[in-house]
Amino acid sequence: MASSVRIAVLFVPALGLCALSCVRSEPPLGRQDPAYKIPAMKSAVGNKDVAAIPQLIDALDSDDSAVRLYAIIALEKLTGQTLDYEFYADRPDRQPAIQRWKQWLTGQRPTTQPATRQG
Repeated sequence: MASSVRIAVLFVPALGLCALSCVRSEPPLGRQDPAYKIPAMKSAVGNKDVAAIPQLIDALDSDDSAVRLYAIIALEKLTGQTLDYEFYADRPDRQPAIQRWKQWLTGQRPTTQPATRQG
């Protein structure tokens, strides 16, 4: 009996530690650090997380070219489009494509205006 109590005393805390360390959290897409942002983009694609699209569009204007590259790759995988965005272009040259993405996003969201009756 004493040996089973000893095993339980050792096993239960170890099980608790495993449960804490085994919990997987998604990387935060809102972080500015590319070390967090890029894995979050990969995770969004892997999870087919279309809710991440607004943040991916914002990332197209990042100062970091790697973040921009992963953002457009993620957008293409989630939407099937690039809207002629070029991650390597200078900031002023990227702006028209970023505006196209913002317009695209606006067209994807449901309108809040009620439908009008025609009669």
